[in-house]
Amino acid sequence: MYSKKHADGYSGHKSLTVSERGGERSLPKYARYAHASAYAAIFAVLLMLAVPCAGAAGEHTVGSTPALSGYVSGTNYFYPQSNVQITIVLENAALDKSAIRGVQYTTDVIESTTALNTIGRLTPGDAPVTVKTERQMFGNIPAGSSATESYQININENAPAGLYNLILETEYSYVKYSNILPNGIWDYTYQTVVVPVEIPIEIRGVVKPEILSVDAESISPGLNGKITLVIKNAGYETGTNAAALLTSQGGIIRYIDGSVFIGDFKPGDVTEVVFNAEVKDGAGIGVHPEKLTIQYTDKYGQTVTSTSESFGIPVTNGVKFAVTSGSIKIAPGESGKYDIVLKNIGDNTAYDTKIRLIPESEVKIDDNSASVGKLAPGESVTLPFNIAIDSSADAIPYSINTEIKYRDASDRLILAKQIKIEVDTQPPNVLLNLITNPITIFVIIGAILVAVYYTRQRKNE
Repeated sequence: MYSKKHADGYSGHKSLTVSERGGERSLPKYARYAHASAYAAIFAVLLMLAVPCAGAAGEHTVGSTPALSGYVSGTNYFYPQSNVQITIVLENAALDKSAIRGVQYTTDVIESTTALNTIGRLTPGDAPVTVKTERQMFGNIPAGSSATESYQININENAPAGLYNLILETEYSYVKYSNILPNGIWDYTYQTVVVPVEIPIEIRGVVKPEILSVDAESISPGLNGKITLVIKNAGYETGTNAAALLTSQGGIIRYIDGSVFIGDFKPGDVTEVVFNAEVKDGAGIGVHPEKLTIQYTDKYGQTVTSTSESFGIPVTNGVKFAVTSGSIKIAPGESGKYDIVLKNIGDNTAYDTKIRLIPESEVKIDDNSASVGKLAPGESVTLPFNIAIDSSADAIPYSINTEIKYRDASDRLILAKQIKIEVDTQPPNVLLNLITNPITIFVIIGAILVAVYYTRQRKNE
């Protein structure tokens, strides 16, 4: 055993005293404290190994939230005065930066970066559009994922060209705080937010036809006429290689030249286009709807058809003739001068009008042509013709057809629809024929002369 004195003899060292108490060795006080601390550390390590999740108990520090952005799927450029359905893609680009890492969580953990029960309400933002669709449900959008929904929008008629942003007002919830309970189950605290998301779109300028005037000539049943339109480009786009197209809505007009080339059609330009058209014979009188569109190449090199401009084309009677003198009454073997009354019952003036009568073989006309000249609506003219019928003709109806030609206001020569004039053949008048017969007349004159001679002789006697 070392004595205290001996121990004090060593400099720079502390002495260690060991005493025997009932066979037990006792350590100094500071050594006993160190020994207890080591046991406590070992116990803590064993406790952590036995319950891995216990190290994560308490508040779970959240380092990030959802980060939503959106865009239009496919084409995102549109034209004024159009109804379109767009599909919006909503992406969650959040990154999980949680402070707790390397801990083995349970598989049913809800990440703080997930946008939960996401709803999107689309608004026009600064775009000249009208949104027709109510709120749409996008659902849960985890980080790195996306969801899509469709919306119906109307681009305003006079929307200027440019870049715009629709605003998708997104409402969703996310995990703001999370705690893991001693039993290993997560306890969450949610936060609901409304976040506006910009949806970029482009509105492109267009050629927009505006009809300034309509002039229709000879647009009448059974005739070929022309339609003259004065049109203006009221849009914001220059149409290259532009062409005007007419579309018949009622089906009574067939366009012979349904497309008229314009060329470059700049904003504000005014031009005249002329279409040739054929009107069905049975077309009704009145204003019939038609549509004008402009087909052109835009500055992006794409072929575009403008929105249509509706207008009315008046279908009139035009020049329409009628023979108002009625039928010709004549007996076989007779001849005479008969008046043919020709009247313009239409609503257009006929110029340089000429008529020719074409009779059946039994009917004879010495000079069957006549010049009428100008015949305004409602005017009539009386034309005398020498007409005869063969004596061998049966007492049945015959006819005389007409061939009437005239010029319209555009100096186009037009053949009018034929008119049939009835020839009502009468039975021969025996007494009239006897009286009008030359031999009968000669005999009557001779008898009168003889009677006069004998009367004078008797007076002289």
